[in-house]
Amino acid sequence: MVNKKKIGIVAIIVLAILIIFTIFKTIDPFYIDDGKNRIYDEANLLTAEEKDILSKKINKYSNKRKFEIMIYTTNSDESNIEKLADDFYYSSFADGKSGVLLTLNMKEREFNVRGYNENGYIDNSRANKLSDYIFREVAKGEYYKGMDKFISKSYKYLGVRPGLNPESIFFNNFILLGFSLLVGGIGVGSMLGGLLSNKPTGISYRNANNSRIIDKNDNFITTNVTRTKIIRNDSSGGSGGGSSGGSSGGTTSGGNRVGGSSSRKF
Repeated sequence: MVNKKKIGIVAIIVLAILIIFTIFKTIDPFYIDDGKNRIYDEANLLTAEEKDILSKKINKYSNKRKFEIMIYTTNSDESNIEKLADDFYYSSFADGKSGVLLTLNMKEREFNVRGYNENGYIDNSRANKLSDYIFREVAKGEYYKGMDKFISKSYKYLGVRPGLNPESIFFNNFILLGFSLLVGGIGVGSMLGGLLSNKPTGISYRNANNSRIIDKNDNFITTNVTRTKIIRNDSSGGSGGGSSGGSSGGTTSGGNRVGGSSSRKF
C-alpha cells in the first residue's frame, strides 16, 4: 500500500514537471519587434493585410531564433533561381547573417528554399522537407498559406540542432503533453486502485489481544507405513559451461552541409 502511494506521488510530480516543461516550450517569450522588412513581395502575391500579419510573425520568429527568416517574390527574367536568391540575400540587410530564404519567381513558376551561413541548420534534407511542406499551397496559388507554413516550419527547424530529425515525435509538443498525461494517469490510477483495494475484512475487526486459541484436542485415527527401495549409484560426473564475449562498435557522423538548397517547379 505504501509503495503504491509512493508511485502515485512520484507520477503526479513527473506529470506536473512535464506539463510545465511543455507549456514553457509553447509559450512565446518576450521579444522586441525590430520593424525590419523580411518579406519583399515584388510579385504582389499578398494583400496589405496578409503581408502585415506575416510580417509580425516572421519578425517575432526571426528574433526568437536569432536567424533571419525571409521571403522574396519576383517576376524576374533570371532563370537560375539559386543565383536570384543569392543576389537578393547578399544585397539585403541579412548579408553576413544566418538565415533561410524562400524565393518565388512567378515568371519561371519556380520557388526555392535556401539556407545561409547557418552552420547546417538548413541542410539539403531540411530544405527539401520545407519545399515539400509548402508545395501544395504554392501550386494551388494559396501563397499566403504557403508562406505562413514556411515561416512556422522554418522556425521549428532552426530550433533543432543539425544532425537531428526535426520531424521526430520528441519535438512535437502535443505528443509530449499527451505522454505526460498518460504517465500521470497511470500513476494516479495506480494510487487510486490501491486505495480502493484496501477494503476492510473480518480480520480488520479482530482484536489480537482477545482473539486467540483457548483449547485444542488431538485425536489419533490410524497409521500407514510405506517402504521405498533406495538405488545406489557410485558413479559421478559433471558438465562444464562457457561464456561468450561480445563486440562493441561505434558510429561516426559528419557535419551537415552549410547552405542547403531545394527548388520546385509549380
